[in-house]
Amino acid sequence: MFSALLRGMMEELPIRTQQLELIKLQFNLSQELLWLTIQPLLDASTPRVWVIILKSRRAGISTEIESIMVSLCALFDRLFGTVIAHDAPASENIWKMAHTMATQGGLSGVADEEGKEIRFGNSLLRMATAGSPQKTRSYDNTALHLSETAFWPKPGAMLAAKQTVPKQGMSFLFNESTANGKVDTGEEYYTEWMRACTGDSDLTPFFFSSLDEPSLIMPGLRVTALDEEEQELRAKFDAPLEWLAGRRFCIRNYCDGDVQKFHQEYPTTPNEAFIATGYTFFQRAQLLWIERHILRGKRFCLSGDLWQHDREEGYLTVFVPPQKGHRYLIGADSSMGLELGDPSRSAAQVIDIDTLEQVAEYDHASAPHLFARHLAYLGRLYHLALLVPEVQGSGGGGGRELVVYLRDTYHYRNIHTWQHPDRINRGSPVLYGWETNARTRPRMIARVREHVLEQSAVVHSRKLANQLENFGENDVGKIEALTGHDDLLMAWGIALVSRHENFVAKRPPREMDDEALQQQMEEMGIAVISSPSQMTDWAKWHKDRLRGIAKRPRSVFVG
Repeated sequence: MFSALLRGMMEELPIRTQQLELIKLQFNLSQELLWLTIQPLLDASTPRVWVIILKSRRAGISTEIESIMVSLCALFDRLFGTVIAHDAPASENIWKMAHTMATQGGLSGVADEEGKEIRFGNSLLRMATAGSPQKTRSYDNTALHLSETAFWPKPGAMLAAKQTVPKQGMSFLFNESTANGKVDTGEEYYTEWMRACTGDSDLTPFFFSSLDEPSLIMPGLRVTALDEEEQELRAKFDAPLEWLAGRRFCIRNYCDGDVQKFHQEYPTTPNEAFIATGYTFFQRAQLLWIERHILRGKRFCLSGDLWQHDREEGYLTVFVPPQKGHRYLIGADSSMGLELGDPSRSAAQVIDIDTLEQVAEYDHASAPHLFARHLAYLGRLYHLALLVPEVQGSGGGGGRELVVYLRDTYHYRNIHTWQHPDRINRGSPVLYGWETNARTRPRMIARVREHVLEQSAVVHSRKLANQLENFGENDVGKIEALTGHDDLLMAWGIALVSRHENFVAKRPPREMDDEALQQQMEEMGIAVISSPSQMTDWAKWHKDRLRGIAKRPRSVFVG
């Protein structure tokens, strides 16, 4: 097995410890977990190891990757490997690490140092610093290590570097970094990480949680009065009290008392690592409960009149297939289908109208005619679901066109209707869909907040969970996506608010027995009439009340 051969060579390489000793590499916990992630990729018939790594400080990941790079160059003839760091000091540190491995151990007889390059016969390992996107385009790499890409100063440099890795045959790509926010310099890495997590790229995501960091365990220390976030960490991860004590110590002494800095430097979940700018609508602790429900789902796309699954480019993700006897509702936020730049996307959320469970999600840059076609098929797939397309008063976004296509072209009739008074013409005209405006948007957002805080809905989508985390108040006071998009969140909000307007329980609630009702009424100060004989002249009493004569408590008849 190739992995066994590679690991055997790696464990013979010397590394320098913090105690200034030179020892052979011994895997720590984070290194062992990364190895278990890449081992199946190494043992494939043609190894293609493409990994994006989100790490905490001093987890030893760079050391492990560098030992892989050195070993690959020593094992294979004519293999070119490149390490690119975010700045000159970081590049120098990695260079010293590789230099020690190659020249002070068993490989010293075959390694030849030349400037910032180490040659192993016809193979080559070189060091570089991230700069202009054009700087690395001429490289030819079988193995590429991109270090701390969230801190690379030049936009596009990471994209340019990736072009140097072969698309076919054996190749190794390691993109590792600590988080650096979601916008500005850190945005490119954040986007790359999220695409890997949602299956939109072939990179395998790897994350090492600070819950597994031994240095944060402080035996003998205890915490008693837990705050809200600590309680959630105990409930979700069974976080030891000794770890929570170390967490508090680290926040107080290493993170300037700022828990947000701890989240970035020592994250417990991937999304915790990325700090958004602006004022987020939800605190991190308020969203932790969603993590336990996240599912990968199955991807589908429409070909002809059939849904085809297991498609990487699929725009529909199904988490729960249609269930017999269940009713469904689809909230839809349309776009004009533009694909250039960073436009809005057509999004839809399918929820179980009785349980509020998210069962499917649609995300694609679809024009109104195409989106309507997909929604009609999706609605029929989920038992003729109630469709709630978003329409804007200004007519933008293609929502009104969507309704026309649904009714006239695809003959879909189960569309949400909004009855509203007409001040010019008599009657109550019907508005199809959900109109988002200055009056209705706060109501929709209030529903989203209600179900998140009450944990009364079930969210399976990583994309939706991410948009909830990125939702907040920007610099001018508008509540919207602080980074990326919020189309999936808006579609979910539309589904929730429509559900509250259209929901009728399949089973009536259990009625209280007479004794329980009488007790509740007495607590409210309401007299209970338990039999018709107590009503001497009910009609007369009502007439007296209208004249202001009667002075008796409100009454409820219980048959």
